[in-house]
Amino acid sequence: MQSAFENFDKSFEWEDGNDGVCQPDSAFQSSFEQLDITMRDSTQLRIKWADIGNNMEEQEQQKGLPFSLLSRKNYNIVVCNMEKVGQTSPKISTNEIMGLAGHGFLKNKALNKCTNDVKALRDLMTTNDKLDAELTLHLLTAAEKVSEMEYSIATILLATDCRRLASKTGTPVQRLAYYFVEALEKRIERETTRREVTCSFEQKLDQEGHRMRSNWRYNSAILSFYQQFPFFQALRFAGIQAILERIEMKSKVHIYDIQTRTGAPWAILMEAIAAKRESHPIQHLKITVIQPSTDDKQTLEMIGLQLQSLAKTVGLFQFSFHFIFMADFVDERLDMDPEEAIVVYASFVMSSGVGRPGCLEKFMQVIKSMKPTLMVVTEVEANYNMPSFVNRFVEALFTFGAIFDSLEDGMGREDQTRMDLEEGPMSTAIHNIIVTEGKERVTRNVKYDVWKAFFIRFGMVGTELSESSIYQASIVASSKSCGNSCTLEMEVNERNCLIVGWKGTPLFGLSIWRFT
Repeated sequence: MQSAFENFDKSFEWEDGNDGVCQPDSAFQSSFEQLDITMRDSTQLRIKWADIGNNMEEQEQQKGLPFSLLSRKNYNIVVCNMEKVGQTSPKISTNEIMGLAGHGFLKNKALNKCTNDVKALRDLMTTNDKLDAELTLHLLTAAEKVSEMEYSIATILLATDCRRLASKTGTPVQRLAYYFVEALEKRIERETTRREVTCSFEQKLDQEGHRMRSNWRYNSAILSFYQQFPFFQALRFAGIQAILERIEMKSKVHIYDIQTRTGAPWAILMEAIAAKRESHPIQHLKITVIQPSTDDKQTLEMIGLQLQSLAKTVGLFQFSFHFIFMADFVDERLDMDPEEAIVVYASFVMSSGVGRPGCLEKFMQVIKSMKPTLMVVTEVEANYNMPSFVNRFVEALFTFGAIFDSLEDGMGREDQTRMDLEEGPMSTAIHNIIVTEGKERVTRNVKYDVWKAFFIRFGMVGTELSESSIYQASIVASSKSCGNSCTLEMEVNERNCLIVGWKGTPLFGLSIWRFT
């Protein structure tokens, strides 16, 4: 899907601290200690009130250090809890395997050895677990060599040790490694050869046809992922509940949905409004979608018709649906009704503007001028915007490790939708994070604390999520087949950010904001 900010303002220059040039990491610093890999009992859904993330000052201090991502958190909990894991967990998760391998990786570095030291873990691991840990060690070693620009050694490691164990159809670790090996090999190719690849006209036609067929299949897989897995349902219901609580006494409500994917959130909202119409009647609900591309016009028209039909079915007094395109958003004189309660809904869209800071700031100025009652933001809770290649590598390895683990539990190894997800959108994101630099690197997610600092600059403050919102999230998450492995956490001081994860690994965040 096209970035929401791609057509917003073509005049802004893109900036990157390293100018898109690969630089060798100056000194190897172990980084698995940064990963907060805790061995959690995942037999029930839990809400943990936790302090999420590091502040921006710490990030700035560490951003230039290779593998610093793994050096800033205590990793001893993994070693201390190994016996507990064996007692409480019938199966070691993907991230636990990789985390245990990371401990061996650190130990090897401390001893200045190249051996794969996982002897202390053997009693806890099956044969496949041991092979997966070995594969992780090889993969980390290869990433280290790539970061040091020792491409010949890295190529040998990838072609022999990693390729020997990685598999597109194996365990989650093996499948994950398969795509990371591909990405590392592609990065090496880019750095060691500068030749341009040319295609004939016929080849371009074949590639375009394959792309269109693949996009249809992959989009279908993404939709299944959204519908079947607890993460997105939990985020959606918590967000809708937060909106309901702030508009229930308003007679007119206007929602601006930034880059909508489906009309599902608004179907939920409309039914909830209809259920309360006797006590809190909303006379007019208006939804305006702001979309990046005119290519989406037919889809938007269909969504509008479906919502219009639902509005009649549930008996809303008045409902209207409109859409405008991002390129026109800033220039268009918005028809603002002073009696309307305005809600801005930005689901997995803000991060697409991280690589276009001027566009993102201009967008926020427009939002601020609208004086919304609240803004609902959903984003990936990971930092792929770090200049350090190895830190991005480790961050992506563990984030996608949790996702691949969830796909294994939720869909199964032979499921075609799972295969399409990993081969399509997951592989594409991994390649963009690992292979590219500069303007090409568009996958630049940042964590909640970075968004918090950004929003504060525009006079925004966090709005507390109610117990009802959290309850809605927990109920819908636990109703899914693999919901017991879904973890909910909240930022301890402000309680305006709900983090949804998998077996303790943070994956997505929902936060609620208002302008002061």
